[in-house]
Amino acid sequence: MPARVNAVIQTAIYGVHPLSALIEGAFVGATTPQAGLALVSTAFALSFLAAAFSSLRHLRNYESLETEAVA
Repeated sequence: MPARVNAVIQTAIYGVHPLSALIEGAFVGATTPQAGLALVSTAFALSFLAAAFSSLRHLRNYESLETEAVA
């Protein structure tokens, strides 16, 4: 099970990198590099906050996640 989870996470991460680079490049092309840096900083801060306040950080094992999904 951990290998499957890891594979899904890696696919999501490496699949999003080219897409986000394309979006960021188009955004910087339409605006300024400073605005692009602000966009990247904001996106990073939001992703950090989503992880920091997620209930998954209290997860101790996969079985408890499975019982929460059923309930």
